[in-house]
Amino acid sequence: MLFRAFYWLILALLLSGMLLRLNLGGTGLLPHDLLLPLYALSWLFWRVLIVRHLPRGGRFLLPAVGFLVIGLVGYFFSHKLLPKEILLSFAHWMRFFSMIIFAWSTGDIFKNHYHQYWRGVIGISALVIVLGFVQYFVVPDIGTWSKAGQWDPHIGRLLGTWMDPNFMAGFIAFWLSLSMGIWYSSKGVKSFFMTIFVALLAMALSLTFSRSGYLSAGVGLVFFFLFRDWRVLVAGALMGVVGVTVIMNNDQSRLYKRVNGAVTSAKSLILSSTDEVDPTANLRLQSWQKSLELWKKSPVVGIGFSTYRYKAAAAGVVEEGYFSAGGSDSSLLNVLITSGILGFLCYCLWLFILFWKQFSTYITTKNSAALGWAAGLIALSAHSFFVNSLLDPFIMLIVLGSWYALSHWTNGKDTVE
Repeated sequence: MLFRAFYWLILALLLSGMLLRLNLGGTGLLPHDLLLPLYALSWLFWRVLIVRHLPRGGRFLLPAVGFLVIGLVGYFFSHKLLPKEILLSFAHWMRFFSMIIFAWSTGDIFKNHYHQYWRGVIGISALVIVLGFVQYFVVPDIGTWSKAGQWDPHIGRLLGTWMDPNFMAGFIAFWLSLSMGIWYSSKGVKSFFMTIFVALLAMALSLTFSRSGYLSAGVGLVFFFLFRDWRVLVAGALMGVVGVTVIMNNDQSRLYKRVNGAVTSAKSLILSSTDEVDPTANLRLQSWQKSLELWKKSPVVGIGFSTYRYKAAAAGVVEEGYFSAGGSDSSLLNVLITSGILGFLCYCLWLFILFWKQFSTYITTKNSAALGWAAGLIALSAHSFFVNSLLDPFIMLIVLGSWYALSHWTNGKDTVE
């Protein structure tokens, strides 16, 4: 089927990551910016004008559409945008809109063939992680590339072709919870391969040295095992105590420095002191504070979807040319700034609806994969407090597509096809 091949092409481009990014003055365009709208509009045209029937699941998109509409309204507030700025902002708006349509098409494209979806999406995700290992051992220092692509010069961390260890860690944190759910739902050879996949994810997460990744993965797994098997939590807590003891007794290890920095920063923030906050955490805190000042300029409908770079630069919050200036270091804060209180409520409602659908499925059918997805979203939501991961297309294509694949697989059996 033509659409299925197109679908796989878009997912396969996750392997190239940021390597095919076209730099346009700090911001940039990816192949997804062209291919996703082409796919989404073609699929909608086919369903509306030829099939004359839309598949079920569209009602779950309504809050997200509300968020996008409000994001457009915000374009008319704050300072006037230049034509180039409007074009690039709308391209990112169109990418997000196309991304949710792409996800909606999953149930239609893979109807009665969900085993193909899971094999393919797990395979692609595993290759993303393998490329991360290749980068970690072959090119541990991306200093030269970072200057050309304006990425942060991470050294000795697993970041793969995505050029960012924190986004990789968020992706892995989501998959750890979901893959545990699929593992519980698998038998025989499938269970063996899922065991390998889980081990691969765990090793990759440790090499990202991402504190937000560690935290989010822990939150997701605690939520999963709280409902699936609380005894694992007890065993995990004991192992965690042993692990932390070993790490804290080795003050020369990189893990010790990352964990100790996070603990020290947390204590300082709780005591309202920034003297001991490590540089990374301090920069993130400053970003949040400046972003809130920008939100106050248009609190109801925001400043417009993906206009943060330009309007924050005009307000003196960021330097427009930097790659990291594209948004606040927090997805939900970024949603609040760009779409205001109204858009923020729509977005949060959408996430809650997606979560509740899978969580309630587990409650009624005991389908562990559904619980794994719900736990994965919890993990990603925790991660999004520190990284703009809930708006990242690389992560969300898998998150939303797998939601629709699971939503069409509600036969009450705790097995994976």
